[in-house]
Amino acid sequence: MSGVTGILFSSLKPVFKNVYGDTLNEKKIFLIGLFFNQFIIWLISIWCFFNVDPNWIMLYWVDPESVLWLIYVIYIIFPLFYILPYAINLKLRDAGKSRYMLLIATSLWIIFTISVFPDFVTMFAGNDIPMHGEEYPAQVIYDLHSYPDRNILWIIPMSFRTYFIMFFIQVILFMTLVLLIGISIARKNTINFPPEQPSKSLILLTNIILDVSNKLIIRLAKKDYRFRQFVKKFEAKIQFSTRDGSINKFIVFDGKGGIVYAKGTLETPDATVLFQDVRSLFMFLKTFGDFKLGVKYNRFKVYGNLNMLLKLEFLTNYFNPKVKKIKGYKQKIIGSLE
Repeated sequence: MSGVTGILFSSLKPVFKNVYGDTLNEKKIFLIGLFFNQFIIWLISIWCFFNVDPNWIMLYWVDPESVLWLIYVIYIIFPLFYILPYAINLKLRDAGKSRYMLLIATSLWIIFTISVFPDFVTMFAGNDIPMHGEEYPAQVIYDLHSYPDRNILWIIPMSFRTYFIMFFIQVILFMTLVLLIGISIARKNTINFPPEQPSKSLILLTNIILDVSNKLIIRLAKKDYRFRQFVKKFEAKIQFSTRDGSINKFIVFDGKGGIVYAKGTLETPDATVLFQDVRSLFMFLKTFGDFKLGVKYNRFKVYGNLNMLLKLEFLTNYFNPKVKKIKGYKQKIIGSLE
């Protein structure tokens, strides 16, 4: 699993760049993948780290007591099982030869899991060591009927049965997800060539972010008296569209504090922002509507009054957590003046 995780995360940067038009930081991807890998290993080996019981070690064919110390050593060096495949796939990716790596690694992982499936899903099989003074029959991991009546962790109220059911489902879902990603990369060669049409997931995500951003402006105009002062004297009709017509939405300020946001095309907008594609709009929204960056990277063309777009950028910066251009906006709203 660690090897497959390393190959998966080392494939994410070019995939995100080609599909979403976004460039991810390689170091952050590596660290997130390492944390994810260690967290999953921690969940799997929880009975070892917290001294639950040595006879809960799964996939054993020898006496657990004799290999218990070796289990700790294996989990200590588990980061290497993630780092080495990550580095190898990184070299292959730079050479343009990593197209099938994730699919091959996932397929081998699934074949291995199926080969050990009978022992993998069976708990207490061939175990002669009583658990808390009681003997438990052989049971499948996802359908435990007899198990210790206590929580597996003192920090999280989770029973043994809940933990192993969750673990079983987690493994199946993760294997399926990685296999689908591997098939997609192999079929479309996503790592080397960006798709001509934006993915449905990208269109959906961009629509959601655009809606949330504009609806937040409307919500703030109703609740925050300071923000309302900026909106009251602002009269503009602004259209947001993509060249392929995937997204067509507009926002209208009536100059009296009223704001209308809807899907469609205005007949006579005061300003129109025509984006090159959905990816360009996604990157524009990611930067909280930074028009300067949009112009710099040629993400859109502007028609009409540019001043209105700059005023809109100023309004979006009001709730931008990264760029605090309005001082004192965190002050409490005054309900009444005495």
